[in-house]
Amino acid sequence: SSGINAEWPLRPGEGTVSQADIDEELASFDKILNDAYQKSTAITKMKLTDWLDSPWNDFFECDANKVPILRATPPTGTNDSVLKIIAETFSADPPIKVHPGIKRILKGRKKMAEARQADWALGEALAFGSLLMEGYHVRLSGQDVERGTFSHRHHVLHDQDVDG
Repeated sequence: SSGINAEWPLRPGEGTVSQADIDEELASFDKILNDAYQKSTAITKMKLTDWLDSPWNDFFECDANKVPILRATPPTGTNDSVLKIIAETFSADPPIKVHPGIKRILKGRKKMAEARQADWALGEALAFGSLLMEGYHVRLSGQDVERGTFSHRHHVLHDQDVDG
């Protein structure tokens, strides 16, 4: 038994699908899962490239034995005045009507910046902001780039009167 209550989303009594069809579909899916599991038990060694969607064979410069050549990391960092500008800008009260929760987050950021402290979101903003100020383009992708999952980033603020 698959442990799935097959009758919940489907209504066999209403003529949309028979119980035999449901059982057959569940058995077919169980077979796919069990076959994949059995196949996985034979795997004794994994390579990092097994998990890459598109391995970048030429990404690293390699020696004759195809071992990546490690290069020194270039110096990074910026001065306090730049970080202060970024932190003040990132925590400034915007000229639009933002959600009250966002106002609270901005106040918290401002207090952190004044105390020369940073949480993850402010640290990211300092990093991204310093790159932008140096002329580098920064592209973020993912679900929490704008509004922020769990009040994390909020790099884009929305006017509640316009964007609601």
